[in-house]
Amino acid sequence: MRIETRHSMVLVVGTGTTALLSLVYSVYAGRALGPADYAEFTAAVSLAMLACSALGPINGTVARFAAEYATRGQPGKIRTLTREITRRVALYGLIVVAVALVPLRLLADLLQFRSVSPLLAAYALIYVTLLLSVARGALRGVQRFGLYNVNIILEAIIRLALGVGLLALVRNAAAGLGAYVLATAAILPVSYAQLRGVWRGFPPESVDGGAVRRFTVPMFVIMFTVAGFQNLDMLFVKACFPDADAGLYGAAFILARSMSVLVTPFDTLLLPLLTALHGQGRSITGPFLRVCAYFLLLAAGPVILLAVWADAITLHLYGSAFAAAAPLLLPLTVIRLVAYLAYLLVLAGLSTARFGLLYVYVPGLAVQALALAVWHRSLHSVLGGLWLVHLASLASLLVFLLVRRLFPSPKPLFTPRGGY
Repeated sequence: MRIETRHSMVLVVGTGTTALLSLVYSVYAGRALGPADYAEFTAAVSLAMLACSALGPINGTVARFAAEYATRGQPGKIRTLTREITRRVALYGLIVVAVALVPLRLLADLLQFRSVSPLLAAYALIYVTLLLSVARGALRGVQRFGLYNVNIILEAIIRLALGVGLLALVRNAAAGLGAYVLATAAILPVSYAQLRGVWRGFPPESVDGGAVRRFTVPMFVIMFTVAGFQNLDMLFVKACFPDADAGLYGAAFILARSMSVLVTPFDTLLLPLLTALHGQGRSITGPFLRVCAYFLLLAAGPVILLAVWADAITLHLYGSAFAAAAPLLLPLTVIRLVAYLAYLLVLAGLSTARFGLLYVYVPGLAVQALALAVWHRSLHSVLGGLWLVHLASLASLLVFLLVRRLFPSPKPLFTPRGGY
């Protein structure tokens, strides 16, 4: 069995289970809170995910260099990399959160929050998620996907259990987000315990910080763009539409985003896998195309289900209060899948440290913001603008890759035991 096939199967099981547990909690929160409070819950979660996705280069950078060091047989470097980035994230993250508290009231007013409590919970979630992203990036890099599955599934179980308890006691958006914060914090010590097995018996080795920083800067730009593509529409709808409409869009948004389970295994796998293959001087074309084929094959089933039973699914999960969200569900899901496919193309470029994709991918976010500003007379017009933007983005990336021939057999970035 090919390595990308085996790893994909393992990750599909883990991320699928995690997504199911996450969806159960999101649906429970919607039923417990009702449309108005659920709009605040989904907007706060979306804000946190926007920030965490924008800061996703922390995870991706750790994964990329951990994969390189693992290929070279240098676990001591993985140990140093993880320790040093964790220390910096903990310090600088606190500074950023403190600065972000200054415009908190202004942000709450802009997004039509009735109190700042959900935003405070979102800030806490961002901080603990960034700390966790370092350890998970290292697990990705060394391709310990079984341990990775245990990590994410355990977090989802803890979140569901805590969330049901918290929302039974206090039915507001802040309590709903509290489950995210506590579950993420609880899984932190588990993550670092898992990593000890990676470098046990190996002393720390020095790491070229300059190489890490040079890779991180364009990664930040790309991941900020990804975050915007995935979350800007929800924040825009929360700011510009009444709470009832925003709640309906939030329900469809959460269900569509749950389809990220379809891309998460391949998102998790692709960067370390292609980096390792590229570092060994092997072609990444075949593995990349197979991973995309697995993704499209996996996506076909849920899309067909939503095409036939969107009304029944929405009513069964959320109840009659959210019935009007059903027509939004299929188009929003397909839009998300198109965006995810574009993201896989970008990851392939990152694995070979070729950042020309920036000039094609990043301007698309500005185009999406413009489309939302122009087409927002109704929720359906918002979807129409998103359709145009994401299809154009995917087409532009494909043309760029075909013209530049991004995927030839590359020269290795490093030899398995060579110097850095």
